[in-house]
Amino acid sequence: MVFIASKNDEINFIGKKILDSKRFTPEKNESYEANTVIETQYANARQHQLEKQHEISNYADSSDWQKSMKVYKEQKQKLISTFEKEQTKKIYKFDRYFWGYLNDYNERLILIRFDPHKIMYNTFSGERFELMYF
Repeated sequence: MVFIASKNDEINFIGKKILDSKRFTPEKNESYEANTVIETQYANARQHQLEKQHEISNYADSSDWQKSMKVYKEQKQKLISTFEKEQTKKIYKFDRYFWGYLNDYNERLILIRFDPHKIMYNTFSGERFELMYF
């Protein structure tokens, strides 16, 4: 679940408190965009790591590199598919909370906190409601 946190909610980022004047409540489209980026980064990072491992500079000679590249090219699509499946499984184990933050250049940044997946409920007038999410 993805939650948009109000600018009035307390936030502590890397051990320092963010001033109220530097916070904002993210718009729904900003949160969707940030969430989309997060959902693609795991697989992209794994693929990038794999490509870095197969750079020629990592091999003693070019024949070893060519052998490695041949195997890598044969397995690449299967590996990417595996990374994407892992990403889907792992990302949905966490709730994501989005806070808006203005950096020193007044750029709008979205801070994201990952929490293990827990559904939270509030009770109003004797009825139980799930917290708002999208």
